[in-house]
Amino acid sequence: MVAGQKTLSRRLADTLCREIRQQRLVPGSSLGTEAAIAERFGVSRTVVREAIGTLRGVGVVTSRQGCGLRVAACNPREMLSKAFAPLASGKESWSELCQLRFVLELGSVTLAVERADQSQIDRMRALAREMLKQVRKRERSTKASRKTLNQLELEFHRLVFEAAGGQLTSEFHSVLVEYFQQEYGHGPHNQAATLHGMREHLALVDAIEARDRSGADRKSTRLNSSHIPLSRM
Repeated sequence: MVAGQKTLSRRLADTLCREIRQQRLVPGSSLGTEAAIAERFGVSRTVVREAIGTLRGVGVVTSRQGCGLRVAACNPREMLSKAFAPLASGKESWSELCQLRFVLELGSVTLAVERADQSQIDRMRALAREMLKQVRKRERSTKASRKTLNQLELEFHRLVFEAAGGQLTSEFHSVLVEYFQQEYGHGPHNQAATLHGMREHLALVDAIEARDRSGADRKSTRLNSSHIPLSRM
């Protein structure tokens, strides 16, 4: 494909995305056939196919012969995972991901202090205690699973986001954590640092329950410092 066609296909993909957003089209809404889209925008069907391929690749639309182009059902996690993939490879873009995770976690804690109900706080505390139990178990046996600890910690943060009232930010965070775990071997391996981190989780829960915003912010910042390589931010 020549450069001009490639530019046109990207412009068309952007235009179709803008239509979906501006017209608030729900999943399943029709955007027309390849022929109709080509005629409407005055481009070749090759350009249309390239644009559709781009949009299908990121999960924005679906297409099937005879049915035309339709708005896809939204799967934020899948879309974010695809979008973040190339960002994790560059030093500058990785720094942006570090900042994004830092802001998401700190912001969610601030909102959780204001909004968390007692049942959510109790579940956070139960998870924090279980994480501490797992770390102590690892002190006695090398067979204890780091994967189990990671899953518990991810669930802990999911609860914080739930308390904060942010489903989309929770999806953002889950995808980000996966990249950090891949890059840094699933968190700190130093036993003393890990034990301290788990205690910080319990202290964070105490601050949330006490509605202590400044205390929760301090605990969240310390936790972020142990998980996120701020030197690369």
